[in-house]
Amino acid sequence: MLLGSLIGIQVGALTTKVVKGIHIRGFYAISIIAGFVNRVSTLPKKFTELEVVNFPKAFNNGIETSATSSSGLWWDSSDSGSSASS
Repeated sequence: MLLGSLIGIQVGALTTKVVKGIHIRGFYAISIIAGFVNRVSTLPKKFTELEVVNFPKAFNNGIETSATSSSGLWWDSSDSGSSASS
């Protein structure tokens, strides 16, 4: 881990010399927004599983499908922490 950290610091230092700050901030913002969309797209299904709100199954699948396809397939919406049995 120490070696990876040292390499990451060097790559980050070199990157800030080559890439403009606005591009770094833009990439960071897009990453944060993608994570937010990832978590929000799983909420209707989770609420239905917990019986908090009853959304139709087609609605849940549509939300997850649209979030996955619009993100460029950065994550697998089927693996949203549902592997733990209740």
